[in-house]
Amino acid sequence: MGYSLEHDEPVLDGIRRVCGEQVDDAIAALGDGFTDDPHVAIHEVRKHCKKIRGAVRLVRPVVHSKRYRAVNELARDAARELSDFRDARALTGTFERLREVVEFDADQMAATHDVLVADQTAAEEAITPENSSVVRSRELLVELRDAVDRLRATDTDWDAISPGLVKTYERGRVAMATCIDRPTGESFHEWRKRAKYTRYHLGLITPSAPDLLDALEQTFHQLTDALGDAHDLFVLEQRLDDVDGIDGTRLLIAGARADLERRAVRLGRRLYAESGKRFEQRLGTYWDAWRSEPVDAAAGGLGSVSG
Repeated sequence: MGYSLEHDEPVLDGIRRVCGEQVDDAIAALGDGFTDDPHVAIHEVRKHCKKIRGAVRLVRPVVHSKRYRAVNELARDAARELSDFRDARALTGTFERLREVVEFDADQMAATHDVLVADQTAAEEAITPENSSVVRSRELLVELRDAVDRLRATDTDWDAISPGLVKTYERGRVAMATCIDRPTGESFHEWRKRAKYTRYHLGLITPSAPDLLDALEQTFHQLTDALGDAHDLFVLEQRLDDVDGIDGTRLLIAGARADLERRAVRLGRRLYAESGKRFEQRLGTYWDAWRSEPVDAAAGGLGSVSG
């Protein structure tokens, strides 16, 4: 049914459905087809786990804290088991993409490339269905499926959504302000996590005003992509910190990261221009209108009128 709530669907039923679908897809990714392309499977599992954490965070203030923690921590840990495999390939890809836009010293570029390829090769050799991290991730996902089914909430409809929506959005505003005051790789990574949760929240409620919220969700996606690339460059800097003879390469990587971070701040100032209260009020108005009358399609012009 997709990563969104439906018009006639009680909110918690929708959250359980969305999370359940994500878990099932993650378990399937680690199933029989895993060996066809392990890197794709790992990417899919991590993506599904992040979406689960985003969905349950939307209703966190109205869900029993123990049950929220169970879902959040199981999803986090299932993804974390696979993070080393992801990082090794991601850093190589990040450096390759950077090479397309930045001119490196040939010798330093070769030395850097050799280090990253060696890391990737070692990670690829370890990726098997029997690898202990893959097995453990699969076990955690099975536990997660049961934890999702046990989710219950104290509020319904918009009251089940608005507190989590505001809390996450406000945390994103604070995280952005921290990045502006104290720009570090860690602070920008923290902002990315908050912005990604808001992006997922918007995706869940986009059907309430698709003409308006789809564009907003996509713009948050642009922000998190920029912050994600910046974080990969930060991790790349750390990985290369003890490699000799590539000081110029490290400087170029740091410069590219700083440029992405500046661009992210410029976009973020606009995305977080509203207070959390006004953000919630605006989206709540869309939601109430949608609940009373579903949005079937874009308004369109005369050509969209049916006989």
